[in-house]
Amino acid sequence: MPDALGCFAFRTVMPRGYALPSDGPVGRLMRTLGLTLERPAHLHFRVSAEGYETLTTHIFDISDPAIGRDAIFGVKPELLAHFSADSCDGGAQGRSLEQELVLCRTRRD
Repeated sequence: MPDALGCFAFRTVMPRGYALPSDGPVGRLMRTLGLTLERPAHLHFRVSAEGYETLTTHIFDISDPAIGRDAIFGVKPELLAHFSADSCDGGAQGRSLEQELVLCRTRRD
């Protein structure tokens, strides 16, 4: 749940990049066109609040080696972020991400 300022935190696994399937029609088309099947590491977000439009987006790990080779051309400068190293509870090494997500008010006609 967000706090009074709308800030929230959650815990998840660090994303990794992956490749789209190569054995179907999309994979064959991509290879024929000389395009990569790589997707860089990213987290998906779907954020909603009463009175605002739902935001569905993703944030990419800027340090991923495939960041310039996204198969579906989804990487944009405003979607890049640093997943910073930080210590988790118990001293384990983890990552953190601080990202501002802005929701648009619902239009009233």
